[in-house]
Amino acid sequence: MVGSDVIEKTGKHFHDVLSDAKIKAKIAEQELKKEQINEEVLRLWNLKEATGKRKRISKLDREEAHKSIVKKFRLEETNNMHLEYLQRHGSDLNN
Repeated sequence: MVGSDVIEKTGKHFHDVLSDAKIKAKIAEQELKKEQINEEVLRLWNLKEATGKRKRISKLDREEAHKSIVKKFRLEETNNMHLEYLQRHGSDLNN
């Protein structure tokens, strides 16, 4: 698929589609297990100071935890991309 074809079909730029594919592949590799999601729910509860009141994990809590994990993966991927760019072009920026 050529870059212009991707933009026409998806409305996204080619590099956005590639990064989305990398993120989806990374998430698929992780296979977010119930344990990971439960740990993330508890972490979010601690941030909100809601652990004393709550005992059950609802569907919305799990969805929020899943979104939080995906957000972390995206942030990590973006940071890695910036670091790779600086490693490749760092000497050019200093001159």
